[in-house]
Amino acid sequence: MDALQIFLDLVKKNEDFIVQLNTRSQLYDKGIRSDKSKIDSKYSEPYKKRKANLGIPTDHITLYLSGQYHSSYKVTISNKEVDLDSNYQVKGFDLAEHLRKRYGLLIEGLTPESEETLWNKIEPEFMAIFDQQLITEFETNINKAFNDL
Repeated sequence: MDALQIFLDLVKKNEDFIVQLNTRSQLYDKGIRSDKSKIDSKYSEPYKKRKANLGIPTDHITLYLSGQYHSSYKVTISNKEVDLDSNYQVKGFDLAEHLRKRYGLLIEGLTPESEETLWNKIEPEFMAIFDQQLITEFETNINKAFNDL
């Protein structure tokens, strides 16, 4: 297994953490996209009051009301690439696609700070697996070299 595959396996293993980095740390807490730009829009007064009554921040766009949209986020890996996206529909209406069109594709993805937080979480396990793999490979090569003598 190469280093990239170890990383991709750990990314998939930490899917829930990654989703929380995007939906909670970026969208809900700060109202920012993966490029750190603010999601610029305003809530109408009735909607703002509704969200406030639910205890949801109203000073920035959170893309949160019931939590179902945020819960629809998934991490997928294909062709050795990681993708974070949402897939939420309400009565046949593709809300996720509507929000991507309205606020941009960068609502799905991690900021550099979130990427660093993720790396800090997975690095110890990555290094342990990678080091063990190197040791095993080294031992195999040494044994083979001595057997060839």
